[in-house]
Amino acid sequence: MSRQDSPTVQHWQLARMLRQLRDDAGFTLDQAVDLLKQRAPKSHAWSKSKLHRIETREAKRMKPVEIDLIAQVCGADRQLRELLVDMARKANQKGWWVKYQLPGETQPLVGLEQGALMIRQFEPLLVPGLVQTSDYSRSLMRSGEPTSPDVLENRVAARMVRQHILEGEEALQYHVILDEAVLRRSVSPRRVMRGQLERLLELEKQRNVTLQVLPFKAGLHPGMEGPFTLLTLPEPVRDIVYFEGPPGSFYLEELDQIRRCTLRFGMLTTAALDPGESINLIASVLSEYA
Repeated sequence: MSRQDSPTVQHWQLARMLRQLRDDAGFTLDQAVDLLKQRAPKSHAWSKSKLHRIETREAKRMKPVEIDLIAQVCGADRQLRELLVDMARKANQKGWWVKYQLPGETQPLVGLEQGALMIRQFEPLLVPGLVQTSDYSRSLMRSGEPTSPDVLENRVAARMVRQHILEGEEALQYHVILDEAVLRRSVSPRRVMRGQLERLLELEKQRNVTLQVLPFKAGLHPGMEGPFTLLTLPEPVRDIVYFEGPPGSFYLEELDQIRRCTLRFGMLTTAALDPGESINLIASVLSEYA
């Protein structure tokens, strides 16, 4: 499966395109549902809540025949209808991550990463999953909620597979800013942190990866509110902001929210050391583990 065929991204794109189709046709939800009821076979019941769930991605499965009918009602031509039906089929497939017993709230993020064009991330607490070593991931997971060894190893393996999006011809652009505290927070045994710092130094060789460190000397900065991730997805889906914390994970999609986070990331980029200086700082911290 190509990264661009990520079921999660196909689902998000499809929902967005269907909503746009209805808006372009000038139909309210009620008007569209009335037309769907007139044209639909008796085996397919339609309601305002059902169409709303499809347009807001709450519907877990997209039935191709129903997607085609929505497209017909909204005046889509044959070529567009075929595209939407194909997207519905792809959206219903299972991603590779399903078999790894990942927490339910993590699976949408992994699916979005798979189809993203660019990811910008600020992390003040720990090394992000996309650039963690397996030993660092394992130590981090052991420090959290207790879980069985089998489940833990499955999740570590999944995290390593996730990192493939940074490699190959379809590699995405990844820009990560780490607070200096991430480098200074030691992980036991010492070899684990040493290996992780070495991994960060290796990122300098990847043209699609930009790594910056926000030093302590920067003082108070725009990232004091916590970590966040900006994902740029294929059209027509807008950029998405992802947050993760003790209450759970959630996404921001409103334009003003995205603009604020994009501005904040830009300010952090300016406040952080440039990539060359950042590598020097990482190397300096690594020397302490010799």
